[in-house]
Amino acid sequence: MRVFILIIPLSIFLFSCSTFKETEKQVIVTGYDFTKYTEKGFLFTPEGYLEDYESVGMLSVEILPELKRSGYASPGQFYAPGNLWRYTPVSGSEVLDSLYIKAKRMGADAIINLVIRRTILQANNVSAPGIEASGFAIKRKDAIK
Repeated sequence: MRVFILIIPLSIFLFSCSTFKETEKQVIVTGYDFTKYTEKGFLFTPEGYLEDYESVGMLSVEILPELKRSGYASPGQFYAPGNLWRYTPVSGSEVLDSLYIKAKRMGADAIINLVIRRTILQANNVSAPGIEASGFAIKRKDAIK
C-alpha cells in the first residue's frame, strides 16, 4: 500500500513538470528531380525496363549526416533534440549524385527499380536523419545517347 501511495504523487509530479509544445499544421513535400541525369542520357526510374538491356549490378548508397558537438547551430544545421549535437541535413541530390557516379563507373546508363528512403543515424544518444537510395544498374541496348 505504501508503494502505491508513493507512486501516485510521484506520477503527478513527473507529468505536471513535463512541457507539451503546440505545433502548427505542417505540409512536407519531398521530390527528386532527375532532369540533369536525363539530359546526360541516364535513366532513373522506380519501374522496371521492358526493352533489351545488360545487367550491370545492384547498387545502394546511404549517406548519414556528420555529427558535431556544439552549443549552437550554424545556419543550415540543426540541433539533435535534447543534446548539444548539431548536424547538417543530407540532400537527396547528394545521394542521387553518388548513385549516378558509381553506376557510370560500372558502365551502366540506367538505374531501374529505384527506391529512396529515409534512414536514421543512431549515435551518442542522438538520432539524425539520412537518406538511402538503391536500385538495379543496367546498360540499355537501345539507349539514345
